[in-house]
Amino acid sequence: MPDKVAIIGAGASGLAAARQALYYGFDPVIFEKDSDLGGIWNYSDDPEQRSVSFSTTMLHSKEFCGFSDFPPPGKFGTFMHHSEVLEYLNLYVDSFKIRHRIMLNSEVNSVRRADNWKETGTWMVTYKNQESKEKTESFGAVLICTGMYSRPSRPFEYRMEKDFKGGISHSSEIKTVDGFKDKTVVLVGFGNSAVQLASDLAPIAKNVFLSTRRGSWLLPTLDHSSEPWDLSYNSRLHYYGRKLVPKYLRDWLWEIRANENFDHVSAGIQPDHKFLATNFTFSRNGFIDYLVSQRIQVKPNLLSFTENGVEFVDKTVIEHVDEVIFCTGYQFDFNIVEEGKLIFVRENDFHLYKHIYLPELKDVADHSSFGILGHIQPTGPFFPIVEMQARFFFDVLSEKSELKSAFLMKASLEAKRCELSLEYIKTRRHTQIEDYTEYMDNLASKIGAKPSFLNLIKSNPLLALKCFFGPNLPYQYRIEGEHSWPEAKDVIMTADQRMHALGRSRCIRMWQLKKEIMVVAYLLENLTNDSRKIYEENCPFVKLEKFDFDLYPHYVRNLKEYRWKPLIIATVLREKDTVFWFDSSVVFKEEGETLKEIVDTMNIYSYSCGFRILSRTWHSIIAATDPMMYDYFPINKEILNLNMVSATVFVVSKTPEAMNILENVIKCALIEDCMGPPTAKTNCTLSKLSMGEYADCHRYDQSALALSLAQCSLSERGLDTRRESGIKKKIPLVENEQSDSLFFSTSIA
Repeated sequence: MPDKVAIIGAGASGLAAARQALYYGFDPVIFEKDSDLGGIWNYSDDPEQRSVSFSTTMLHSKEFCGFSDFPPPGKFGTFMHHSEVLEYLNLYVDSFKIRHRIMLNSEVNSVRRADNWKETGTWMVTYKNQESKEKTESFGAVLICTGMYSRPSRPFEYRMEKDFKGGISHSSEIKTVDGFKDKTVVLVGFGNSAVQLASDLAPIAKNVFLSTRRGSWLLPTLDHSSEPWDLSYNSRLHYYGRKLVPKYLRDWLWEIRANENFDHVSAGIQPDHKFLATNFTFSRNGFIDYLVSQRIQVKPNLLSFTENGVEFVDKTVIEHVDEVIFCTGYQFDFNIVEEGKLIFVRENDFHLYKHIYLPELKDVADHSSFGILGHIQPTGPFFPIVEMQARFFFDVLSEKSELKSAFLMKASLEAKRCELSLEYIKTRRHTQIEDYTEYMDNLASKIGAKPSFLNLIKSNPLLALKCFFGPNLPYQYRIEGEHSWPEAKDVIMTADQRMHALGRSRCIRMWQLKKEIMVVAYLLENLTNDSRKIYEENCPFVKLEKFDFDLYPHYVRNLKEYRWKPLIIATVLREKDTVFWFDSSVVFKEEGETLKEIVDTMNIYSYSCGFRILSRTWHSIIAATDPMMYDYFPINKEILNLNMVSATVFVVSKTPEAMNILENVIKCALIEDCMGPPTAKTNCTLSKLSMGEYADCHRYDQSALALSLAQCSLSERGLDTRRESGIKKKIPLVENEQSDSLFFSTSIA
């Protein structure tokens, strides 16, 4: 059994491999060509260096993205920013004492079998060290962990491309969008990188066009209940449901869900293929809003360039294009391994057993000392996948598990190849797809790490239910078997608190606050002791208050109707002159804006009647207000056509005018059919939002506040708004004591 293992690459795959090598008693050496660890998560402004862009966040929620014995810190966002991912990897390295095993600035040029490989399984690794001196060392085993983003991929050269006077680049080169202000940009492709880049460009570019060959189905990263999409999808319950429900029915259900969020047909992006025939593409960073408002315009496939523009297959031409950016993915190869002759790759398609082992090597000699990690396209998070691959590799290397014969490995590869050809469109995006739960369970069962539900039901029924009905978190694979983790059970049982810790403990940075400012967070539900501890650790200067629902009608308890918001504000204004309200969804920047700058921004949208708001939405009041609400408010055409205010951040001062407005909103909140009409729906028909008509949705407190503030807005413009209000019930506000302090309030749901 070999002792020394070469791991090529210090990204997530290489670091996970080193950790598992230590678990099994091996001596790992990690070669990293760059000056720091992290792989693509090691952000760099250099266009030539493969790294994520500055705005990149993970597509999977953080509890899924951690390694199985190292949960991400509670302070990190639900979808971790690249800076948090890099911090997490550094914490992982230091916690398990891996850093001294990483050879930075050491680029591997060649990996080949030693002359005595048949007898010993030894490999020779040639690399340039930090002094640029070439060295060759022998290793008992080698793991390639260089990732799938080796080099950008783009289509063959287009007609007249060389004559084009604008810029041509690949999305991998665009780290920030600062240089694209007031420019016309064409993006080619419609995957996740194109959606992210288009959303980043839309606020600053003059025009953004997205060219797509076949369209795409879009999914939000949060479901209707504001839960991360993967919590239910990557559960065992959902997995077995996918096995039982026919694919045509699953396609139909997914397409209904996708169109509930956004009408793909009216936007011109609905593809001909079925929903499950491609990898998921997610709408993020306001992409749908930009699409509806035409800040992003969808075009068909690119046909050719012109001297100053581009032409599409429908013969439309866009002139005066400043930049064409190809968002067309990546290619990879294994040229460092025996000059590319050992592993054949074509269009990102190659054949490795379990995406790790080359069967042809086992045909020659019975060794399992060479593997590849991370060249896989799972339907779930990446980090747990590569960790499980590493566990399986070292279990086999330590002779605790056995591989199939070369013949059986090849047979299983052919079966998988046929399955993919039937299930997915033939592209390089669909060559290495695996279902997350199925793949994890398969490898875990081979090393004795798959949880036994029979044992769990006997010993811990609640944990068994959590593991089956809840998300299939990576910690489940440390409950039993060799290298189990004693804390795994507790981590699984408390995962919900960490997954929602951000919404419960999001707070204002202390450096932004003055001593005379009081910060209070209103609790809309009870906090567990663990959640309260998280909140107190992150926001020690914030006072927690419990909102007393017993003082109000039963329907106020429906949190999704937001009746509690004006009631909280009224409660505060009994004691304070001014309230600065933040919804718990508001995120403050680490650096940059101060509270004064936010208030200065609000001056643009201030009202003389004592309210200041941060922004307005891009749609009108009529678009997102249930018509039943008009029975309670004086309206006219001018009011309904005003842009709706945003009610996430605003300031209200205790002036007579402001109290009148707030009183109207409170009375609406306390009348059951006013703020929450029985016909109200949250999800809009997005194609109607920009058309000046009702978009079949309602914004509850925001609609009520918008209608009340509209009276003030039109009065300031000299328009006649006189009409008797339909609100009959008078709810007087308690007179307030004078105070010169500013009160910050938020809610925690």
